Amino acid sequence: MAEIHEEEIHESLDEVVACFRGGKIEIRSLCWRGRQHTVKQMHASWIDRAVDPPVHGFTVTLESDDLMELAYQEGDLDWRLERLLLQ
Repeated sequence: MAEIHEEEIHESLDEVVACFRGGKIEIRSLCWRGRQHTVKQMHASWIDRAVDPPVHGFTVTLESDDLMELAYQEGDLDWRLERLLLQ
């Protein structure tokens, strides 16, 4: 079984392509450090209402099978990569 390595990143993403459908956010692709990534699957999403404005969190699997945890704060156009899990 492959070992999973977790890295705390906390960096802004260059670009995020997302659809807002039926009250949900679906992330399609993102660009980080100048490299384009396609989102293969979205897993979980949540809203942290302990902060104002609320922060939306997501976990996604990329085409590389790496897992990313993303965050978006309402009213802010800055998407962030919080955590990266590499296989």
